[in-house]
Amino acid sequence: MEQGSKAIDKYNSRCGEIASVAAAASISARLYNMYALPVLGYICQFYQPTKKLLNVESYGIHKVMHIPPQSFGLSEILALDILGGVAFTSIATTCRAALFRAAASTFQWEEWHETVFEEAQDCLNISECLSGDFCPKGWDSRAIVSNLRCSQLGRSPFVRCPVSLASGRRILKEATTDSGFLGIQRHAYALFKPKFDISRFRFLFARRLTSSLQALGCLAEAESVCSSGLAQLKASLLKETMHVRMLYLKTLAGAWTTSVRMHEKEIKTCLFGCPESLDEVGHYLRCPVLWVCLDLWAPPKSPESIIDRLCLKGPVDYGIRKIALAFSVYHATKNLHMHIVDTAKLTNDFLPLHTATKNLAIMFAHDLAMLRPLALNSQAAKSYGSELELVDCDR
Repeated sequence: MEQGSKAIDKYNSRCGEIASVAAAASISARLYNMYALPVLGYICQFYQPTKKLLNVESYGIHKVMHIPPQSFGLSEILALDILGGVAFTSIATTCRAALFRAAASTFQWEEWHETVFEEAQDCLNISECLSGDFCPKGWDSRAIVSNLRCSQLGRSPFVRCPVSLASGRRILKEATTDSGFLGIQRHAYALFKPKFDISRFRFLFARRLTSSLQALGCLAEAESVCSSGLAQLKASLLKETMHVRMLYLKTLAGAWTTSVRMHEKEIKTCLFGCPESLDEVGHYLRCPVLWVCLDLWAPPKSPESIIDRLCLKGPVDYGIRKIALAFSVYHATKNLHMHIVDTAKLTNDFLPLHTATKNLAIMFAHDLAMLRPLALNSQAAKSYGSELELVDCDR
């Protein structure tokens, strides 16, 4: 379908444009739902979506979110709002809702169907004609009227998500007003949206943490840790801003753009100066140089246990914000200060790098309302150098 290919190209182009804005997750999600997704919904008011069309969704959303591909499964990234994250609209569900809306109120397809049916009797066998599919050899899809008729009659062309006739009647009833039908697609989307089991996040986070943190041991142990407090974790997340929530959820999914995670040709060592540690999220969750800086300028001191530091066993004072702070400092260092990192590694002089790290920590801690009171800043500055000297000795 040439039209479908053009729509996919336009969708990918708009995802790239939204990603180039580098906006916050909440703004990016809204831009995606408003400008990228409708491109495909327009086509699917006539046709059932192809596998190629549905396969672009996960890549497009990850691109908009500036996270490594396949950090989240498609089902999980479309359900982030359950944990307090941003809400992305599903392409598959939008396509089903658009097709239903088109059949219910946009087009008078009954006359089209009668005309096509009369012509089909001359070129199709009886069984194909009576089935209503109207797809002669050489066609790459069924007739538009076939899709509209199936959607309206409850015989959805979406095999994985069948629509019952009773569901269709319920949508029309809810969308009926004195002035006619309003909001049919919105009501259809709400009804067609698949139910999501929140426990699926448990398996996702367990897999990612097991991969990132060897200290967690086997998968079963990680699953047990993650399953113990999803409801409590959600309650803690809802107390934070959307920005903090998303940075924290990205961390649980291992979605830092490290050279290891992005499979870069040159795998770097720790950006903060740990010579024997790789540039990977598992290390940065316990990197002594990074966390000494974070704890000094954004108290209180973080727990030693990585599980407690990630707030997986229960809430920790400013724990979620501290993870968001670590995420912000790392990515700012990688995106803005790699020349300082490279110079420090070449000259073995890490003072400029530690100073840049301190300045980033102060800036982001201020944004997250975590910055140490001004009266204690001089004391923290004095202790910062001595703490780093101890870290260097440990290394």
